[in-house]
Amino acid sequence: TIYSQTADIQDDTLTGNCIIIAAENITFECGSYWIKSIQNFSGIYSDQDYTSIKNCNVTMGGNSGVNGNAKGIEFGGVLNGSIFNSIGRSDGGVGISLASVGNTSIKLSKGLSVFSDGIKFIYSSNNTLISSEGSSDSSVGISTDTFSYNNYLENNNGSSDSNSGISISSDDNILINNSGRSNTSYGIS
Repeated sequence: TIYSQTADIQDDTLTGNCIIIAAENITFECGSYWIKSIQNFSGIYSDQDYTSIKNCNVTMGGNSGVNGNAKGIEFGGVLNGSIFNSIGRSDGGVGISLASVGNTSIKLSKGLSVFSDGIKFIYSSNNTLISSEGSSDSSVGISTDTFSYNNYLENNNGSSDSNSGISISSDDNILINNSGRSNTSYGIS
C-alpha cells in the first residue's frame, strides 16, 4: 500500500511522532514535500516490516535545547525496509536512526545532526548503505554501533566537525569506496 504526502507539514505542537507507519508493507512517498517540527519526536517512525520511505525531507527538534529523542527518520525493529532519496535531520538526536533493524537498505539519502550521529545503526545487521551522506557537527557522521554486524557500506560520505566521519564499532562490516572526514578526529575509525 502506498501513502503519498500531498503538502508540506509544519507542526510545532506535536505531542508524539509526526508520521507513524503502523502496518507492514507500507510505502510512504513524500513527493519531496517536507516535514518539520521543533518538537523532540521522530518525523517519520516505523517498527513495521517492509516499510519504504521515499523522497522525504524531514527536520525535527530544537525545542527545549538538545534532546536525543528528536530523530528525522527512525526505524525500530524493521526487517526488509528501505529509505530512498530522503533527508532526515535532527537538531538534537540522530538524523536517520536504525535500531534492531535487519535487511534494510538506505540509498541516495542524507542523515544530518547537530548534536548526535548523522546516520546510526545500533543492534542492526545485514543492512546496506549506498551513495548516502551522514554528517554531524558534534558526533559521528555515519556509525555502525553496538552489535551491528555484516552491514555493507558503499560510496558514502561521512563527516564530523568534532568526531569520526565514519565509525565502525562492530565486526564483519564491509566498506567499499567510502569517504570519511573529520576536523578533529579520524576520517574512518
